[in-house]
Amino acid sequence: MYFSDDELAVAEAKSLCGGCPVRTQCLEGALSRQEPAGVWGGELFEDGRIIARKRKAGRPTAVEVAARTAPIQQLPSQLEVASPASSQSEREESAA
Repeated sequence: MYFSDDELAVAEAKSLCGGCPVRTQCLEGALSRQEPAGVWGGELFEDGRIIARKRKAGRPTAVEVAARTAPIQQLPSQLEVASPASSQSEREESAA
């Protein structure tokens, strides 16, 4: 485990984890405990989740807040997205 705000230091910590014999167990433990911050098992954690990189200091943007707090909703199964190719071929068939 490692804690820092410096991107270079975080990258170094992640690379150190690469050769650790307990990396997998460390990562699994951090995920199960929802670690609030730090590098665990070669991954960077924030608010109990793995993130790609630390955000800059200051207030989070509205998009960042919404991404963390908005519930995930599934679309009803009857709503399907047609690919442009199938839509075009369907239009041609119906026009013929």
